[in-house]
Amino acid sequence: MRTTDYEALARELVETRGVLRRLGVGELADRMTMGELGALRLLLQNDDGAHPKELSERLGVSTARVAALLVRLEGQGLLVRSPDPTDNRQTVVTLTEQGADRIRERWDQALGRIADLLSRLGPEDAAAYVRIQKRLASYMAEAAPSER
Repeated sequence: MRTTDYEALARELVETRGVLRRLGVGELADRMTMGELGALRLLLQNDDGAHPKELSERLGVSTARVAALLVRLEGQGLLVRSPDPTDNRQTVVTLTEQGADRIRERWDQALGRIADLLSRLGPEDAAAYVRIQKRLASYMAEAAPSER
């Protein structure tokens, strides 16, 4: 009976995902880092803005990294920081119209590129790929330590 070498498959998967990330996201980022894109995407999903600490938690990076990221994005006119109206000790980060336009444009480009790649797989393989990715993400979420 043949056994599956899951470690070899894991190495192959990690290497392949690295290649896909470099080829796909690198072109779309247009000199924006993944953190910048992630932060802008999170802010786009929340019209009321977010606190820097929330961004840090959601992006999985340090508050110092988020602070540097916010300085860069604010300098580019993509977001603004203002005092929280309910707690002056806090800062609320919101997108500018330019920031919202930029992330929508990048998001549309990314979805178009991914849709094109999935279409090359054909309908059955594309659906299977997405189903398996969702399943792996679910397993990873179950295995992750609680964030509470």
